[in-house]
Amino acid sequence: MTKTELREEVHDELERMDTVVAELVRLRHDVGSNRPTLREKVAGGAFLMQFYNGTENILKRIAQFHGISVPRGAKWHAKLFERFTEEEEPSLPSLFDAALAGEMRAYRGFRHVVRSSYGVELDWERMREGIDRLQSTFERFQQAVLDYLNES
Repeated sequence: MTKTELREEVHDELERMDTVVAELVRLRHDVGSNRPTLREKVAGGAFLMQFYNGTENILKRIAQFHGISVPRGAKWHAKLFERFTEEEEPSLPSLFDAALAGEMRAYRGFRHVVRSSYGVELDWERMREGIDRLQSTFERFQQAVLDYLNES
């Protein structure tokens, strides 16, 4: 993969993530202080899962660009993420400061909940808190990724 291809693929992924974030912001506005319907909860859960999937897709592309393979095993999602938060893998950029890493870990954890649960089991209050922070979290992640792309 060339630098140009990496930039194009990551920009495309960021655009899709931006669409997901915008939909979640609209959903949160539509629900307001009301109790969400099951459809609204399931849609919110799916969008939150897609947000983290987009993050992970970007991390996989950057790792591939650097010739680093994706970890294997049951905890590969967490291991991949951690490679971008620590100096453990010096050939990969550190994209997450401590605060952003904590927020993103929560989205990764919620992604697991959505994948392994029924929509009726989703906790709207937990989702609402994540949705309310999402725009800011995404903007910080996007800026870190864009800074990395501009440096490489």
